[in-house]
Amino acid sequence: EAHFYLGKEVAGAPVDFFLTVGKLAKIAGQGALKGGMVIDRVINLKDHQKAIDYLLENTQPSDCLLFKGSRSSRMEKVIEGFTASANS
Repeated sequence: EAHFYLGKEVAGAPVDFFLTVGKLAKIAGQGALKGGMVIDRVINLKDHQKAIDYLLENTQPSDCLLFKGSRSSRMEKVIEGFTASANS
C-alpha cells in the first residue's frame, strides 16, 4: 500500500521519469500510472545492473537524480555502479 501511494505522489511531481527496481518497487510504478503518469515514463527493471545500464544510456551529466530505497533494496549498488561507470 505504501509503495502504491508513493507512486501516485510521484505522478503529481515534476519528474521526467520514474525508474523502479524489483518486485515491490514495481507496485510504486503501478501507483504512478494510476496517478496519471505517462506509461513510457515509468520504467521497472528487474535488477541493479539493468538500472545502472539504463541510467548510463539515458541520463546526462546535468540531470538531477533521486535514489530512494530501503536498506534491504541495496540501492547503493546502483549508485556505486552508476557513478563508477560514469566517471571512467
